[in-house]
Amino acid sequence: MKLRQKLAVVLASAMVVTAVPVVTMAASTNRLQKETLKVKKDTEFLQATTANQLLVEFKDVAPASGVEVFYLDIENAEYNEAAINAASTADVKLTRQSKTSMKVEVTRATAGNSVYIPLLAKATGGDAKVTILSGGSQSTITGGQTFVFATTDEKVFKYSVGDKTTFYTDNDSKLSDLILDESYSGALKAATNGKTILTLEINDTDFNFYGYKITDKKDNVFADGTDITTTVEGKYGFANQSVKVYAAMDKKDNGILYIGIDGSAIANQDSIGKLTIKGLKVDCLVKEPDTGDFKVDIKGDDLTNGADNVVMGEVVAFANYIKMKDDKAKEVTAGRIAEIEFEVGESVENTMISERTFEVKLQDNAHFDYIGLVKDIKGDLTASLDSDSDIDADDYKIAAAQLDSTLLADKVLDNYSKDDKGDWAGMKVEFDKDSDGKAIVDTLIVTVGYPKKDSVYTAPAQKNDQKDKIKFKVKACVPVDKKDAEKVTITAEGRALENNKYETTAITIKNPITITTEAASLKVGLKDQTSTGKVVIAETDKEMFMKDGRLTIAIKDKDSGIKITGATFKVDGEIKRVKTDKNASSVYFDFKRDSNAAATVTVEEIVFDVDRTVPEGTYDIEIKGSAIDQETKDYAVGGHSITVEDFVKIETPNTQDITSGGLAKGTATFVIGESKYVLNGLEKTMDAPSYIQDPGYTMVPVRYVAQAFGVAEKDILFGNGTVTIFAGERTLSLTSGSATALVNGNPVTMGAKVVIKEGRTYAPAGEIARLLGINTTWDATSKTATFTN
Repeated sequence: MKLRQKLAVVLASAMVVTAVPVVTMAASTNRLQKETLKVKKDTEFLQATTANQLLVEFKDVAPASGVEVFYLDIENAEYNEAAINAASTADVKLTRQSKTSMKVEVTRATAGNSVYIPLLAKATGGDAKVTILSGGSQSTITGGQTFVFATTDEKVFKYSVGDKTTFYTDNDSKLSDLILDESYSGALKAATNGKTILTLEINDTDFNFYGYKITDKKDNVFADGTDITTTVEGKYGFANQSVKVYAAMDKKDNGILYIGIDGSAIANQDSIGKLTIKGLKVDCLVKEPDTGDFKVDIKGDDLTNGADNVVMGEVVAFANYIKMKDDKAKEVTAGRIAEIEFEVGESVENTMISERTFEVKLQDNAHFDYIGLVKDIKGDLTASLDSDSDIDADDYKIAAAQLDSTLLADKVLDNYSKDDKGDWAGMKVEFDKDSDGKAIVDTLIVTVGYPKKDSVYTAPAQKNDQKDKIKFKVKACVPVDKKDAEKVTITAEGRALENNKYETTAITIKNPITITTEAASLKVGLKDQTSTGKVVIAETDKEMFMKDGRLTIAIKDKDSGIKITGATFKVDGEIKRVKTDKNASSVYFDFKRDSNAAATVTVEEIVFDVDRTVPEGTYDIEIKGSAIDQETKDYAVGGHSITVEDFVKIETPNTQDITSGGLAKGTATFVIGESKYVLNGLEKTMDAPSYIQDPGYTMVPVRYVAQAFGVAEKDILFGNGTVTIFAGERTLSLTSGSATALVNGNPVTMGAKVVIKEGRTYAPAGEIARLLGINTTWDATSKTATFTN
């Protein structure tokens, strides 16, 4: 049999496929069949039995074509074209595209869900790596992963360091973990006498290594050094192996530490080993050391990546800190509530003092979700403290100020539990309070409890050999009116932190909407004014208008005498099911769905009612509602709005539209028996019909008579059977059952009495018109009364 045929048989049999059930989940699981292979430079793998193989287990359904197409690129190695061509089969087709790239095509229907792909290549020196790439295909493979399938390295270890530690002048300060990964399985055992030595040299003259024995010669570290094996974690190939580690300071320079690693007693190692050397100690030699990164040179004849200026800690001037989770500020859209995670902790041991307090404060542009916390701990409030009003934000602020401090700590602290299952005992958290007993909702007061070490709380003394930290996980609200702010700063300060103040950026604010406007110019004392005012509200991104929310536009001062009563609405963009409407004093949009792309809503040709009492000047509108404010949406209390200043301009007195008597000019018609009337050409609706009262007086509900004659609704007062109407320069007082009206305090007799019918107060419209100086005409044919002012 020829070599090519032999290779084909061997490799085809190597690519055994194991069928497994299809699991509907993402992509694939990839791994090497063997540990990293240790070989000599230029070793060539021609057979699957000796080569390392990549195992791919597909977890998702096959692409529509049924063929998975991906690429395997290699470094420090070169593919063997003959071996690859021979290994190709109908189910798993391999194509060498260059010395360092191979195309793989797997037919899932026949190949199944798992395939072994032999890495048939020559190791050209160093770590031979393979990287999986999808190449833009429709393959379901997990791309981007890199594996070291072989190495020619004669070195024993590659180092890395763990999380950066912090310290200052305290002795016994600890450096970051020193992590040592074996280059290949058995590398330590294969070293000279199964031993290797590393050298660590501190760059900073303010510090020395501390707590280790001294040696006058590096090679004597095994005999002279301190056995630190108990501080070393062995994993994988070194787990349950007899690996000893020693440390000794140089006799002449205690800034040099020798670390000896003895693997001579290793037996039956079956995989690559990993050592983590924990708690290497240094001591400060001066009162005020320089702050900044603490750098160490890490060297060794058996290290593949020895380097100078390796950061193994940080010298900090402050004893404590506040930082966000993963050192990243949380992006929160203005108007939304979001969970933030941060911690307050020690940079230097024993500096966070038990049984003392510190405050955590969200500065300026946010507050903690006090309503949600009250609901979580106490449930919904059922009654307002003010019996004359509904439950509002102040009720929740009072309730927040009264929350049990232990229960609140259990809600907002992530590493504390009132059941003593966390890292702390005796923790308390409460809201700061104002002089009225209401919570200051951007500030939490924390009483530090007792930290746990080895499952034991060290109360009341703080002393322990670990840096303590308190983790927070709590919701915060960025009000929608803070949309143009950039960020929220969080601070921590107080006696528990030695009265120092620490701060960091907690939140970056995303602006949900932009607002552009054109002002509305209006006249005094005129209803149904269609203005040139315009409001355009545009999302900055999709889904900024919240689903099932309402966006309302209204005059900010409800008692200003100005009302928005109508408008023309326009909706642009990829958003559907938007309802537009008006109520007594505002216009609104209801969003039934999220937008698929940024949408824009426009309100124009806005209609206003302005009563005669409104002075000249400018007036603000507010944009609000559950579409842009989550407190309103989730809680129906609290909530915030955006103010557009000087939107309405009352520029000149409405002399041309107001009579000498101070009432608005206009014409009103009433048809007997109908529940509607026409005012200045616009049809209006009444809640009761007009009728004829003998001997022929047109009776209309007083409210609509007055409004038809230009009187604002707020200038019509009802009480104890009496109606008072402030009508321009005249004040009318009408009493139920009486035909006598008081005009500016003087009695005047009318032709018919004021009556109450079905709960409505009716007055003779013609008589009221006469008293106010309004012209009246009657059309007997159409039974229509017309009043002209």
